[in-house]
Amino acid sequence: MNVPITKIAMERTGRDGLGVITGDGAPDPAAGRIGELYIDLANVNLYGPKSGLAGWGGPTSLAGNSWSPVIAAEDDGARSVLKVVDWVGGQGTKPASPVYIGSSGLVSDIADASNVRGAQGEATAAQGAKADTAVQPGDLAAVATTGDAAELSGTLAAARLDVAATRSHLKVFDDCVFLEEFGGKPNDGSAAQVAANDVALAQALATGRPIILNEGIWYVSAPQTVRDQNAVTIRGRGCLSTRFVVTDPDITLFDIAHSETPARTDWMICDIGDFGISFLGAGIATTGRAFRLESILGGQISNMRIEGYHIAYDLVSCGHMQLHNLQCQCPWEGTGTGILTAYATFIFREKGFKGSFGHFMSNCEVWGGAGVENVILIHGNDGLYVTNCHFNKAKYHLHLWPNQLDGAEEVHNKRIFSIRFNQVYFDADGADVAGPKFYVESSGSAANTNDISRISFNGCEIRGGAGAWRFNTAPGGLQGLWRIELVSFSDCEFGGQTAAPIDLRVGPGFSAKTLLQDFRISGGFAYSSNTAEEVAILAGKGALFSDFKARGTYAIGVRIASDSVGNIVDGFYHNLFTPGSTPTVVDAGAEAATIGSVIKAAA
Repeated sequence: MNVPITKIAMERTGRDGLGVITGDGAPDPAAGRIGELYIDLANVNLYGPKSGLAGWGGPTSLAGNSWSPVIAAEDDGARSVLKVVDWVGGQGTKPASPVYIGSSGLVSDIADASNVRGAQGEATAAQGAKADTAVQPGDLAAVATTGDAAELSGTLAAARLDVAATRSHLKVFDDCVFLEEFGGKPNDGSAAQVAANDVALAQALATGRPIILNEGIWYVSAPQTVRDQNAVTIRGRGCLSTRFVVTDPDITLFDIAHSETPARTDWMICDIGDFGISFLGAGIATTGRAFRLESILGGQISNMRIEGYHIAYDLVSCGHMQLHNLQCQCPWEGTGTGILTAYATFIFREKGFKGSFGHFMSNCEVWGGAGVENVILIHGNDGLYVTNCHFNKAKYHLHLWPNQLDGAEEVHNKRIFSIRFNQVYFDADGADVAGPKFYVESSGSAANTNDISRISFNGCEIRGGAGAWRFNTAPGGLQGLWRIELVSFSDCEFGGQTAAPIDLRVGPGFSAKTLLQDFRISGGFAYSSNTAEEVAILAGKGALFSDFKARGTYAIGVRIASDSVGNIVDGFYHNLFTPGSTPTVVDAGAEAATIGSVIKAAA
């Protein structure tokens, strides 16, 4: 029998709210909980309420001449009862309605009806009266309890998170806070509201609870400092939907550290993303940072867009940071009237003995300009893997500069180790930015203390600029550098440079033969239309060119310095020479000698 019993809309408060179970045939003795009712749809019988001694008890027929009840829920003060509002499908005289369902059958008085709402249970983190993120009774204007499905009407409080409308990538956190709860308000750039937003952000951060930023532009002007917390979580509604606009270009908007002077074992975590930060106003940003993060272990920054900052991400003694889907642009294409000077997008450095290590970066994009000096600046770091990124328009895309911290010597920043780029597109957008893509210099009063090792580029495309790899050849430009070991380019493409893609010359007072060990280029090719360019200048120890092609109008294939030892040029192809012949890969100048080098013909 098809019994058209409506779905019942009941408020379930806590874990112990009770209801009505339906099925075909008598109920299973193990089914249901004490106090619940059971309706046998096949035979139109009512069982219950279930008790601890009698179980479901015997059936009470709800049918009369095959009439079937239409049942709805009705509140009776703090109780919720079941009401037969109509009968359908039968023959003869229709049974009386409305009537209520009691413990002994149908009753006419609501006071004799059975209560199907149990006592309120203990609230959980995601459900019940104590959960900040759950829908509260006061948030709902009305609850419809009839019809084919329960319907909710009314609007949620403005500060509550509308989970149904949230983007799929947005995390929903327990026990979160909103800036509106502290007087914050988006889309209002008045001086009074900017000051109120500064206070709201500081108070929200001080709670130590996850912060959810609703959609809109949040105008702020004050730096925010976080100390003595174990975790910081800030999530927005998408980097194009939620944005901070900062009116002072020289503040550090988020200065987050475990403590003011963290010990070596002091760490905290962070989860930051899904919003944007931009600078709005005139002037030149000379010190401002979007983020300064110190002593973060296992943190994540994702789905961010930062525009117009002097430094976007300054990571000090952090470990295992995950950097995903980050966009940075400078200067900003908005209404700011000043010319911004951007120093770096990402800085990795150590402070004290804590180290900087094990970072992963993917799907990041940087659009710079003539005022952008560095995309990635490394003073000291052990382990950085970069994949599937696009870096455009900067003086240096990778700047290796050990033994530096805040413009001064820092003896713990002596080591740069295991920096790997996989399928990264380095683009200068023509010759509009003069610097090389990868630049190495060194600082420090002590000689032979700084170490750069295991730098690799695999499947990368390197376009434009004044060459790809360069050293600081000014006097003292490599001060304190001990060695550069195991640098490799594998299956990379060079093109559009205004100078030789690879230039291994060093400045006065330094010997490339001593500094360089195992510099290798294998596979890939270089293309040029500038007759003044060279493919490379090898000035090292144990350098290897293998299966490499130079196309276009390069005047010289490879130049090998006279103090080089143990270099190999194997299978090199230069289009000015005939394939299969022994190529003349050195020029006729003073550096023509190939002491200890081996030259092999191209296939």
